[in-house]
Amino acid sequence: MPSGLLETFAGGKPLTVTLAGHVLDTDRVGPVAIRRGRRSADTRPEAAVLGFSVYADGLDVLGRLPELGDALTVELSAAMLTALGGGPTHARRFTGTVTDVASRASAGVVSIIATGAKARAARIPIGDVPWPAELDGARAARILAALVAADPSFTVLAGDPGTVTVVARDVDRQPVAALLDELAAYTGGDAWETRAGALVWRDARSRSDLNPTLTLAASNILVDPEFTKDLDGLVTDLTVGYGTAEPQVEVRVRDTTAPIAALAARVSTPLAAEGDATAYAIEVVGRRARPRWRVPDLPLDLLHTLDAAQRLTLLAAEPGLLIALTGLPDPAPWSANQLWVEGWTETYTRNAWRMALAVSVRGLTGAQPRWIDVPATRIPGPGLPAQNVTWADAEFAGMSWLAMAGWWTEDRLGNRWADVPASLTWGTYPSTTTWGDLP
Repeated sequence: MPSGLLETFAGGKPLTVTLAGHVLDTDRVGPVAIRRGRRSADTRPEAAVLGFSVYADGLDVLGRLPELGDALTVELSAAMLTALGGGPTHARRFTGTVTDVASRASAGVVSIIATGAKARAARIPIGDVPWPAELDGARAARILAALVAADPSFTVLAGDPGTVTVVARDVDRQPVAALLDELAAYTGGDAWETRAGALVWRDARSRSDLNPTLTLAASNILVDPEFTKDLDGLVTDLTVGYGTAEPQVEVRVRDTTAPIAALAARVSTPLAAEGDATAYAIEVVGRRARPRWRVPDLPLDLLHTLDAAQRLTLLAAEPGLLIALTGLPDPAPWSANQLWVEGWTETYTRNAWRMALAVSVRGLTGAQPRWIDVPATRIPGPGLPAQNVTWADAEFAGMSWLAMAGWWTEDRLGNRWADVPASLTWGTYPSTTTWGDLP
């Protein structure tokens, strides 16, 4: 069989597919597709999913059809890593177990689907003693430790400490994945699955990078992105329940200056303190009271539209990577912006290796800005010297603290304010506070 473009580039087989401890002949393996992370900022991270087909004779090394629960990994081959100039940090593309098998006897083809650790965690219940009030990071660590105790085959990484306190609760044999999703819903954190199949908790401040790790130009994207704006996810008036009282005590935050009014919601949360509930309400309304442009998946061809450094950066990445997208022509809503990579779909055929990035704009899913993240100077106009930015600066005049919760653009990141605490966030002050009100 003639070599495909991937094999020609690698100078050998591009992938190593290992099923139940046996390496499959990739000449007999059909297109491979891997999905990981989450599809948008409005969903929880999903289990990684791998799908591919294999000719029946390609399973001769196994001596049987695949069984549910068989371990399955996909890695870049040694030849491909050499061609890329990469190493072990780039190799692993998928880690999981077989969950679906379909055999088409007349065609001699077997189709296989495998899923990652989060899918297995959805089937394992834990919890038989009450849990105390604690930070979300400690609660996540408690859940993940119980998962490993129930099934030592899971790998768990040390996660972030957490940013908010959740209430004490009784747990009576509930699935791990459901408990982690429940914890994530109102804390700003989330449980993510790595390419190596480990689970890790990332808290609300995990996305605090000031500088993008990767820059992509419009010329790197295979098709013109179609930006959209709609009412999905908008909230201008949010009431948040917190604490252990029945009914819960509530706080309410409204954005009375939002362009679209009367988009109200009420939620019950596991947050323990009024301050955390208020900060959560401010964050949600501040970010979601105004429509934002949604960016579609960004399709990339790893061999043809990216250079060597861009390829290696993407191959070493996990969801949560901060990228800059530049050079967009009119009528794009902006010429450049910073985006979080929420996940991706990676596909391999004989002649193509592509990755479609699911992304979100920085201000929607990044950590709330801090004083330290506000630029110290600005350029007032072409050819003019830099000026110190003040609280009364025209850029911020009349802007409420609430609106600042989702304020991020590509040219307003940078240096430290020396005269204010670096750790304070917009949620520290009442939502009606403006820049002009500050001392």
